[in-house]
Amino acid sequence: MVTSFSTDASVCEVEVRQTLVELLRGRLPHQGNQTAYTFLVDGETEEVSLTYDELDARARAIAARLQQLGAYAERVLLLYPPDLEYIAAFFGCLYAGAVAVPSSRHARIGRSLVFKPLLLTLKQKSC
Repeated sequence: MVTSFSTDASVCEVEVRQTLVELLRGRLPHQGNQTAYTFLVDGETEEVSLTYDELDARARAIAARLQQLGAYAERVLLLYPPDLEYIAAFFGCLYAGAVAVPSSRHARIGRSLVFKPLLLTLKQKSC
């Protein structure tokens, strides 16, 4: 679907994708090696980045595992710190047709925070 909008001096046409998965996959052919996401350690300092190709590969690997677990249309609890692994897991859920349920649970050990990244499939309970 193509939509148009106007700025001060011109009319721009933008292709509107229906889903985030389509948006990511649509960028792969021409922007695959460009940065998709960058994690900022303290809000300013870059720690690590993911290209569109890398994000797609990680998301596909996670989606394959979720499909093996039968997670299609199921809720998947994402216990990740706010980093790029969370982004990959979120897209993995979308690729697998699962419903991502974000959470940032963590355990405190000593003075530092230790995050326990987990990917759990929650089976729907019947009432």
